[in-house]
Amino acid sequence: MGGYVLDDTIVAPASARGAAAQAIVRISGPSAWKAALALISSSSSTGDLKWQPREVLAVSLAIAPFHSPIPVLLYYWPEGGSYTGQELVEIHMIGSPPLVDAIVQAVVGQGCRLARPGEFTLRAFLAGRLDLTQAEAVLGVVDAEDPGRLDAALRQLAGGLARPLRQVREDLLELVMLLEAGLDFPEEEDVIPLTPGEIVARLDAAHKNLSELMHQLEARGLSNSEWRVIITGAPNVGKSTLFNSLLGSEEALVFDRPGTTRDYLAAPWEVEGIPVVLVDTAGIGLKEEVGGKSVGCPGVKQGSWTDKDLPLEGQDRQMHPDIQAEQLAKEQTQEAEVEIFCIDASRPISTWELTKLDEASPRRIIAVTKADLAWHPDVVRLVGTNPPAVRVVITSSREGRGIGELRRAIYEVLANFCGKAGEVVPGTAVRCGASMRQAVEAICRARDLVETGASEELIAAEVRLALENIALITGEVYTEDILDRIFSRFCIGK
Repeated sequence: MGGYVLDDTIVAPASARGAAAQAIVRISGPSAWKAALALISSSSSTGDLKWQPREVLAVSLAIAPFHSPIPVLLYYWPEGGSYTGQELVEIHMIGSPPLVDAIVQAVVGQGCRLARPGEFTLRAFLAGRLDLTQAEAVLGVVDAEDPGRLDAALRQLAGGLARPLRQVREDLLELVMLLEAGLDFPEEEDVIPLTPGEIVARLDAAHKNLSELMHQLEARGLSNSEWRVIITGAPNVGKSTLFNSLLGSEEALVFDRPGTTRDYLAAPWEVEGIPVVLVDTAGIGLKEEVGGKSVGCPGVKQGSWTDKDLPLEGQDRQMHPDIQAEQLAKEQTQEAEVEIFCIDASRPISTWELTKLDEASPRRIIAVTKADLAWHPDVVRLVGTNPPAVRVVITSSREGRGIGELRRAIYEVLANFCGKAGEVVPGTAVRCGASMRQAVEAICRARDLVETGASEELIAAEVRLALENIALITGEVYTEDILDRIFSRFCIGK
């Protein structure tokens, strides 16, 4: 979505797809009214059609291939008075999908273009009508699955996060101004320097407000700054290859034999702008005692360890490298927020894997790997019968298949993990946690500097760092990459 163009006119359906009593087509940009005017049928008695802002006009449109005029209601907002900040027209009509499509194409025929996902809200943000937290709240309202999440999204959209952040920002800007005025104009009589007590009082007030906001983010599950996404499964099911595909590099050793990854590998990674640690673990479940019998993973050569070379009991067994690697993998799984459990599409599902699949976990994603190979009937049944609550993603690292879908599934698990409580929509929580913490830490450092008698220049530098992090949250400072990640998750017409 990069390279934002705001001087053209966009159009898209603004209502849900499907038959309904009413549908809406939204047009935004400098030619919005001109495009709508060109579609009005000559049978409409519009006169000179001097349209007043927020006036509703009942007219008919001449739309090909329909022979009869189409009755619609037109709503108009002038530049500066609309959701997007631009001239905006909405066409309200009967909710017939073919009719909606025809009207959209007719508007495109007037020189407009189809809007991209989230572009109306993006324009509202760039016009200063919303900050980033409110833009994310729009998506939160659309995606809300229960009254609690909807309520949180509506509060955030109404400024529940933006207003207190804006107040903190204004207070800190005033503090920086006073500190730097004392440095730049120490001889001026009307510049009264702040006392250390006054500086501390202002910093304490900012710290209190930011801490309360950070608590709201932590209520979404952000008390831990390091999210962990772990890849687990039996040996030789393609965990390391999938690890490398997600990273886009070759961090893990990949060979066609079990036991290649004895330790675990961890690498920094990003999912939809969320910093995480991606972890590749040793294979688990190569040998399990089920019903008194030793059960291996079908289709896997028992090359990592066997009953013959593995101590049967005691400390020697626990000290064996393969036993330790498996135990370490289990510990990493318990600490992770997201587990990607790999199933090899080309071999039968083992007893141990079936046991794991029966364990319900909202943080688990089942990744069917090696989908480019011939599928075993066990895996065909798994994919065909899995309940809706279970996330199953079909992948092939060799072909690059399913990697993007897996990234989106990981993001959804993180968002749901955050979404159990709190006053902030999950998308904002996962994006803003680090910036909020860094702002609070900068305020704490500034306070420490005051108490140690440091120069006001050093104090002002820390306050500015806090301001920069607040600006990242609200969108006063942004990059096209950040905006792409946020607004690409919207649907068309929002």
